[in-house]
Amino acid sequence: MTSQKPISLNQQMILAVMPSIISQIIAFYRIKKLVMGIIIETGVIGLIVGMSNVLPYPHWLILALAVECLVPLMYVRKWTIQYNQAVKSKRE
Repeated sequence: MTSQKPISLNQQMILAVMPSIISQIIAFYRIKKLVMGIIIETGVIGLIVGMSNVLPYPHWLILALAVECLVPLMYVRKWTIQYNQAVKSKRE
């Protein structure tokens, strides 16, 4: 059985803020929230496609970049803190 170690919140934030779905999925995988991460990423992609159909070109692109970075960032931060607290409580 492998011992779990706390995950660096700074590293997770760097992975989550990159506008790349792969780096964000890696961040979700590291905290054992892969399924929820894929659901969130699918929702973000759907939102971006919806914005591209409603808003004119430069506006939807700016909003898409903000949504693509901020939504996963919020969940990765929240779940990394919870994961680290759970690992800490298991050690005690």
